[in-house]
Amino acid sequence: MKILLIIFCFNLLININAKAETWKVDEGQLTYHVKFPLKKIDGISTSVKGKAVCDNNCHVLAAATIKSFDSGDTNRDYRVLKLTEATKHPFVSCVLDLKMPDKNTKTADITVNLAGKDKKYQNIPIHIDVIDKDHLKINGTIPMKLTDFNIEPPSLLGISIDDEVPVDLELKWSKVTL
Repeated sequence: MKILLIIFCFNLLININAKAETWKVDEGQLTYHVKFPLKKIDGISTSVKGKAVCDNNCHVLAAATIKSFDSGDTNRDYRVLKLTEATKHPFVSCVLDLKMPDKNTKTADITVNLAGKDKKYQNIPIHIDVIDKDHLKINGTIPMKLTDFNIEPPSLLGISIDDEVPVDLELKWSKVTL
C-alpha cells in the first residue's frame, strides 16, 4: 500500500510540473552483499521497477519485492523473507533525491524502506552514464546496516554475519515521452 501511495505522489508531481522530464526503469538490479567470517554472499534482484521525475534535480523511486532476491541458496533466501517480515512488508524501496549541482558532482539522499522501517542515507555518491539523450544508467552503493532496520544480524554456529550489508543499485533508464 505504501508503494502505491509513493507511486501516486510521483504521478502527481509529473502532472504538476510540465517542464519536468519523466523517466522509467528499463532494467534494474539490486545486489546485497553479506559477509560471514568464512564466506561472502550476494543476493540479487533483477525485478526492479522505478520511475523518476527530473527538473534541476531528480526524484527517483525504485523498488523490488523481497522474494525476487536470489542468493543461490533457497534456505538462505527463505531466512531473508522471515528476517524482513516479507509477508507484512513485501517490498524494499529506495527513494533518491539526486542532487546535480554540476556535471562532475552527483550525490543523493536515499531513503530505504525495508521491513517496514525507513532509514535515510545522506550524500551518497552516484555515478550517471548518459548513453544518449533518452537513455542513461545510474550506479551507486547504499551503505546499509541490518540494525538500521531493527534486524538482528543472523548467526550460524554462534557466529554472526556482519551488520554492514551494502546494496549496489544499478538502473538503466529511458525517457518517457508523453
